[in-house]
Amino acid sequence: MDSVIQRVKSFTGQQQDDVLPIEVPANTHKSIRKLMAGNDRYVRNASQTVQEKQLNEHQLRRRLSTLGQAPWAIMVSCSDSRCPVERVFDASPGDLFVVRVAGNICGSPIGGVIGSAEYGVEHLKSPVIMVLGHTKCGAVSAAVRCSKDCIAPGDHFGRNLGAVVGHIRTPALEALETSERPSTPEQIEHAIQLNVYHSMEQILRWSTVIQETVRQGELEIHGGIYDITTGKVTFLGQHPRQRELLDIARSVTVRTGADAPMPAPEALLRLQKGNSRYVIGDVDHKIVDTKVRHALVQKGQRPLAAMLGCADSRIPIDYVFDTNPGDLFVVRNAGSTCGAIAGGIIGSLEYGVGHLKTQLLVVLGHTQCGAVAAAMEAHLTSDKKGEEVPEGLRCLLERLHPPVKMAVEQSDSTAMGDRVSLAIELNVWHTIEQLLESSTVLHGAVTQGILQIHGAIYDLQTGRVRFMGEHPKLKQLVHKDIDSMDITTPDGDWKRDTTCGSQSTAASSKRTHSKQVAAFDPVGIVPDPGQKTPAAWGNDGGAPGQKKSDADDDGKCFELSWYVQTKHGRQHLKDVILDQNNWIAGVTVALVSVPLSISLGIASGTTPIRGVATAIFGGLCAGIFGSSDYNIVGPAGALSGMLMS
Repeated sequence: MDSVIQRVKSFTGQQQDDVLPIEVPANTHKSIRKLMAGNDRYVRNASQTVQEKQLNEHQLRRRLSTLGQAPWAIMVSCSDSRCPVERVFDASPGDLFVVRVAGNICGSPIGGVIGSAEYGVEHLKSPVIMVLGHTKCGAVSAAVRCSKDCIAPGDHFGRNLGAVVGHIRTPALEALETSERPSTPEQIEHAIQLNVYHSMEQILRWSTVIQETVRQGELEIHGGIYDITTGKVTFLGQHPRQRELLDIARSVTVRTGADAPMPAPEALLRLQKGNSRYVIGDVDHKIVDTKVRHALVQKGQRPLAAMLGCADSRIPIDYVFDTNPGDLFVVRNAGSTCGAIAGGIIGSLEYGVGHLKTQLLVVLGHTQCGAVAAAMEAHLTSDKKGEEVPEGLRCLLERLHPPVKMAVEQSDSTAMGDRVSLAIELNVWHTIEQLLESSTVLHGAVTQGILQIHGAIYDLQTGRVRFMGEHPKLKQLVHKDIDSMDITTPDGDWKRDTTCGSQSTAASSKRTHSKQVAAFDPVGIVPDPGQKTPAAWGNDGGAPGQKKSDADDDGKCFELSWYVQTKHGRQHLKDVILDQNNWIAGVTVALVSVPLSISLGIASGTTPIRGVATAIFGGLCAGIFGSSDYNIVGPAGALSGMLMS
């Protein structure tokens, strides 16, 4: 077999390329050296002829047909007719395995480019892949100009051609941001190079066959740019971030319950980048195979963000943010409203935040929202008689009435469209307010800095999401009415009572009317994979320290430790009672208060024993609740004695 391959190489002229007329690094791959030598002959117009190969074309074709192909390089290049790949490298039939597509893009991980490259690597054993761009590339020029003018490629070029240009938008935008010279020709030149690296990156990311072959040292991926004016190829070498890309490709892309919660800033950045890819049409193509589904089933979910959006069918949320299965915990209803306190919206979001440990919640409105427009029309024509509105729809319009009314009052324009646009934005803020007011789980998580709630507006026309940040009055909303509560927030973790036989989900809406505010548990209870029902997150009130049993409130299996606010900060009630300084202070108060209490008792006509009892009672009160060493205990005890007398 080796002799057969040697004969093929001899017939195709490969053995004559060992000597290079130009200097190249000593560690350059043999196939790259051949490409360099061939391009040098092409530039010098010194190409070999068929006669020099000692075979005519007819004999060459017959032998290749009989012996098969053994290409020593795979070329991924542009379809441009000015780039004849075989001639550019002075290659013979059987030398190069060539894949050509406009803009030398990869397109899709399931498409022909990646599949063709995998065939060349796995079956033909080609040791090198070269992505070849070229100067004055029309596809790259179109992508740069569309990016510069903020034009959607699909709108300008149509669906299919627009998709080709859209795949180049990422390097085009990067070129606009990083080019030293802002003129368009220089930006296009820079984008051509970045587009080569972009295709190399996609080959590494999308093909596990190529990844493993590169890791084993059996394959190299290089880039190059062909100058259509001079004919010379500039060799770029391997991707500058190849090791990092291989590490990323090795990691699992799907998020499961085994992953740690993603911090809100990181999750927000992921959403922003995903939406940018969606807008330009350069989305990451998802391959949801059995392995991915198995991981999600066995390990559970750990979404990077929770999303409250509108039910509008024109907003495919997972597409809008270009996310994977397991990334988003999505709740949707018409108008992206909060809904009833005891309804499924708040309970679902509490599950995402309290149980799945999501640290980012996004309330997503959208332009031209039909629900908000209907509420605006109902508000402006409230004094007119119209047709009967179904009860459910009437309730929805009522929930949208506050932001609609505020928009009418604040808008400088009387145009319906302007008022609706303002109402859509105000509705996002109003929904956030309702979530914080109605849910102690969300309120507690925001208070402790564990959860961020952001507002955003999706543009139906452009596909772009405008991230508006957190509520402009977040501090006032979070700290509203906290000082008026009788007992401070319980600080301990929820503890599972292992003696209980079942668990159930408690509706946090019941806690809304309680004076106790349940703290958000950043650790929480991670369920076993086989657990069918989620752990409850809250308490419906009750005495401090009271333990819930199966008979109490649908079988919640938790107990709660209570803390009280003292001069020294928040302390557990038992620590306050057992504190040594408090008891010393209490005894001191009792002794100091005895003469005063006896005198008051005699003056009021009671017995001295009652005065002594009053002093002791005052000392106990000061010792337990005084929460000071000595500075206010005396006055507190004396006042207690006088009041009891």
